[in-house]
Amino acid sequence: MAHTAPRTAAPRATPPPTAKEVAGDIGELVLGIEEDRREPAAAAGAGSEGERVHRFHTAIDGSFSQGRTLFGGIGAALAFEAVHRALRAERADAASVLSLRSILVCFAGPIFPGAIDARAKVLRAGKNIVTAEGKLEQQGGTRLALIANMGNAIRSSVAVAPKAAKASKMPSRESVPDTPMPSPEFPTTSTFLAHLHVKWHTGIPMKRDVPNARRTAMWIRHRNLDFYRTSPTAALLAIADVPPPIIMLHFDTVPNASSVTWFLEFVIDPRDVVATNPDGWFFLDYRLDSAKDGYSQQSGRIYAEDGRLVAYSRQSMVYYDPKPAAKGKL
Repeated sequence: MAHTAPRTAAPRATPPPTAKEVAGDIGELVLGIEEDRREPAAAAGAGSEGERVHRFHTAIDGSFSQGRTLFGGIGAALAFEAVHRALRAERADAASVLSLRSILVCFAGPIFPGAIDARAKVLRAGKNIVTAEGKLEQQGGTRLALIANMGNAIRSSVAVAPKAAKASKMPSRESVPDTPMPSPEFPTTSTFLAHLHVKWHTGIPMKRDVPNARRTAMWIRHRNLDFYRTSPTAALLAIADVPPPIIMLHFDTVPNASSVTWFLEFVIDPRDVVATNPDGWFFLDYRLDSAKDGYSQQSGRIYAEDGRLVAYSRQSMVYYDPKPAAKGKL
């Protein structure tokens, strides 16, 4: 998740929009990708070893941005939606019954407002597991690459239940005040936050927070609950990347930092959470594991409101020391 503008110059930022001012929302963007019919079927057809490539396209504006680039969680949700449609086109039965087990995302470069091409293909369909690839492309290059593994439930005589969230670590949602972002209190160029309802419990990145310098945690949900209820997996991907690089809490001023890779493992199929979690709230509890040489590693857990563990998160991130202000300038 990139939380500040990269080191290269970016266009002057405009005031961040409020939820009412933005055009559309995350759900409309993700579910609104269209099949790309601009090229002949032959050109869009076979990939390596006969793999069929499915092509889609969409366009974004600045309301989905984080600094100068598209927010990473939305990018992952877009790529996954392309994968889901590719699987549905080739194996409609499997698309409805297979659960997402793990997903790996590589953030290869910034995605700017404008047109985006999405490519997806099924790499292998085995007896129990289907592996698929999704990519987001812009200006002739790959900007995001995703590998998703979806699998059947396999009958086994052994099971180990995950630990539920401890009450001492997971405060009640009602006890945590709303965190309006962006706002004068929390200045940020992350305009995508206007689409989300956030209650930040600890580890807010806009200010140094040494006592909690290894943890950030929050309650979060989409403002558009129809997206969550219609496509809970994509909706969860879009919010699971919101926790920022926790290394930011160690600096007096906000450093440039962004995700390099992101890995998610699902304990519960998000589609099975909707019935008991209808309001779409999740508690994200992320920890900084280590940081050195400009790279940090952090892990996290994603809980449903009833305390059940839904997924594990793991991220590798890059960060840069803030540059000192030029002489005579603030």
